[in-house]
Amino acid sequence: VDVARDGIEGRRLALDGQYDVILLDLMLPGVDGFGVLAAIRERRRQLPVLMLTARDTVEDRVRGLEQGADDYRRP
Repeated sequence: VDVARDGIEGRRLALDGQYDVILLDLMLPGVDGFGVLAAIRERRRQLPVLMLTARDTVEDRVRGLEQGADDYRRP
């Protein structure tokens, strides 16, 4: 398990590391979760991404799923 404190580090870890699944928050400094998700989907299409975030508007859920999240939940 690795923890990233911001989206820049999260994106780097997600693209360079070997993971079975990514748990992703939207509210990250530097690069938000949507930016991290976009980078993951560009290079690692099969890597499961679960969005776990307090942002739970219908628009956020739809956007996350449309951009390639495998699931979108509020903690």
